Parts: sequence; structure tokens; C-alpha cells
Amino acid sequence: MSIQFSIIVPVYRVEEYLRCCIDSLLRQVCSSYEIILVDDGSPDNCPRICDEYAAEHDNIRVIHKPNGGLVSARKAGTAIARGQYICCVDGDDFVGDSFLSELCKLTEQYEPDVVCFDYYSYSPERCIKANAYKGMDLGVYDRAKIEEIVFPKLITAADGSYFLPTVWSKVFRRELYEKYQLAVDDRITIGEDGACTVPILSHADTLYISDLPLYCYRANYQSMTKGRKRYDWDNQRYIADVLYRETDRSVTDFQGQMYRRIVRGFISTARSRFNGTEGYRFVKKEIQDHLKNPVFAEAIDNCRFDKGSVFRHFVFCLKRRLVLPFYILNGMFRNK
Repeated sequence: MSIQFSIIVPVYRVEEYLRCCIDSLLRQVCSSYEIILVDDGSPDNCPRICDEYAAEHDNIRVIHKPNGGLVSARKAGTAIARGQYICCVDGDDFVGDSFLSELCKLTEQYEPDVVCFDYYSYSPERCIKANAYKGMDLGVYDRAKIEEIVFPKLITAADGSYFLPTVWSKVFRRELYEKYQLAVDDRITIGEDGACTVPILSHADTLYISDLPLYCYRANYQSMTKGRKRYDWDNQRYIADVLYRETDRSVTDFQGQMYRRIVRGFISTARSRFNGTEGYRFVKKEIQDHLKNPVFAEAIDNCRFDKGSVFRHFVFCLKRRLVLPFYILNGMFRNK
């Protein structure tokens, strides 16, 4: 019997949540699916938990590998996946009981390259539906409709908005996911989802958008995207390299969107550099030095944001090598 879905779960330091995640996957009603747990060298009890579940359930497979980051973990799971479609679930999140049954209906009826679905943002205090695709048409998109509706904000629109890039809010035809996930640089640690989903969506012929909240994203404020960490400058260049290589810039205004995406990344990184112990003058010089990098300089010179976009003001500052607004912005976020 062919496998309908391969669910790839990267596992690293999520001991507190891992059983909840796996149990939610085991509750699915589906004729054929596999769960691939990728232990990315987790130093806690996660490896043992993975092995315990695999010993009890025939549809669970485990990969143990040295720590290499989220991208390398997803690649390892992709390499052994056998499903017609691939789902990605983070080890500290979980899914609703109808996750696969709903996806099964949609993929069997419409056979799309990608299905996008909504999610709940979950915390001990509250559970809120994200409305991730609010304002967009629901249902089937052919290639023409993808280009008309999705492409204008696939990477970054002129108003600063963008199509939700997360891999866990989508299910992909395996061939497409395999090709573009394997092309993502392992060194990308922030924005790795978009480095995969943007090329996939830019090459997809069919798409289905659903407002069903099938996934539960755990709002873990200690995670790397929520914590007070400093982003790496190279990370933005790695993302730019992938997008330039894997996305056809002759389609619509992708070149302009890429400039805006690079600038957004530069702004986030510049702000985050003030999270360290170095003083203002040190970080100011660091930011100004990186403004000379050809990738960043070209994007800043050529990107265009709408007048109402806050990014327009920051581009104005960057062109004049003004750093103080980024220091102030970081302080505003720190105090929240």
C-alpha cells in the first residue's frame, strides 16, 4: 500500500512537549501515514522517548544524527520519506485530531501541489485562531490564479506584507518539497522556512488554501525566534543566495520583492545586534560596515516600499548610515 503522508518531526530539546506532539500524530485517522522523528543530537531525554514510541508503533521511524540544525534535520527526514505528500511538524507543537483526515480529503479531491491551512496560536493562557489567510480567496488556485493573487506578496510586497512562509502550515507534494528543501543551506538558522516555501510556491502549478485551523503552534517565548538573541549577518546572505538561485526573478516583480526581503532581514539583524554586551559605538560601526556589503548595498539602493510602510523610514535611515533608530527600536521591543 502506498503511503499518503510522511510527517517529519525535527526533535531537539523539546522533552517537555514531545510526547504531546507524537500522541497528537498517533490519533490521526488516515489509511496510511508515517511519522519520521529526527533526533538532531538532542542532549536531553528526547532520543529515548523517540525510541520508545518507535518500538511500540510500526508507522514511526527514528533517525539519530549529530546536531546540525533544523534545516539538516528536515533534510534527513526528507531523504527517507515515502509519502505522496510531506507534512512538517515541530517537536514542541501538536496537531488537531482532524489534521490528516482533512488533508486527505483535500489532496484526494484536488491533487494540489501545496495545501495551505490555518492554525491556532497556543499558550497556557489562551488559544487563538491565527486567520493566516484572511482576505485571500479560499479553495483551488491554478497557476494563473497563483500568479495573480499569491505572487504579488510571495516574498515581500511594497507595503511590507508577505505570504505566510511557515512549512508547518502547509502540506507539499513530496517531489516539490524534496527538491527545494534539499537546496536550503544548512547554515540558515532564522528564516529557513521561507527559503524552502518561497521557491516551492513560485514553481507550484496548483494550490489549495483552507481556513481550517489544523495545526497548533505552541507560543514558546523561550524559542530562538522569541528570545533575546542576536541574528547573524551571514544568515541573511545565505537566504538571499537560496532565493536568487531557486526562484525565477523574471516572473512578476520577484527581483523587487527580493530586494525588500533582504532589507527586512538587514533591519531585523541590525536591531538584534544591540542584544549583546557591546556598547552602542561598537554595534554602530558593525552595522555601518555591513552596509558596504554588495548584497545589502544593492538591495538598499534598489528596494521600494510604499509611503505608508514603516520600512520606508528605515530604508531612508540606512541610505544615510543612521543607526540610532535601530537602537531605539530594539529598546522598545525589549521593554515589552
